[in-house]
Amino acid sequence: GVAAKENCVIYTGTHDNNTAAGWYTEDLAYEGRAKVAAWLGVMPETEKDDKETPKKIAERMIEKAYASEARLAIVPVQDLLGLDGRHRMNLPGTPEGNWSWRLRDGKLTDETARKFAALAKKYGR
Repeated sequence: GVAAKENCVIYTGTHDNNTAAGWYTEDLAYEGRAKVAAWLGVMPETEKDDKETPKKIAERMIEKAYASEARLAIVPVQDLLGLDGRHRMNLPGTPEGNWSWRLRDGKLTDETARKFAALAKKYGR
């Protein structure tokens, strides 16, 4: 109902977890990757994933978030770009190497803007 929408936020990730693509490739075993890929409609899933599979997974996660009933959808820029775990912001409990990631000039392209603007329009975001 309306109250549920008003009180919900959906995230593909936060500053404290792996990127969506990194989570898929680094944090899931093969069986988990196969289930996630099937649920998101990224097929076929093979043991030797296509290099584009993690980026497709991130894109489909974003689409699922946009399609959700949540009032607000939050997507880290690393997920918009389909970046792997080397681009995560923070690894909780580690004293060094955190908060150093920066978005480089030119990484947010017109193509990326058009793709996610179309999704935002499709789902009323």
